[in-house]
Amino acid sequence: MGAIEDFLKGGILISIPDAVFKAAEKHAKRMHKSRSRLFSEAIVEYLDRHTPDEITRMLNETLKTICARECLAKEKGDGTGEGFSGERIANCCAR
Repeated sequence: MGAIEDFLKGGILISIPDAVFKAAEKHAKRMHKSRSRLFSEAIVEYLDRHTPDEITRMLNETLKTICARECLAKEKGDGTGEGFSGERIANCCAR
């Protein structure tokens, strides 16, 4: 079935680069899924990962890691901050 038939059947028509389409088609076949199901699952996953709450969670995790490295590097004095336990990191960043 072609794009026009899909569109007439109630689907949507989108444009994507040929390389992306070919990779998606290959992956869909390997996973025994239709292209439509693969694209639908990909959009759902993308939307889940890009909600404001998820973005905030990822930013908080990143900032927590940066804080821990900077704080522990200062405390250790060698600039790496390596070798400290999770409890020590939490205490350091809580200051």
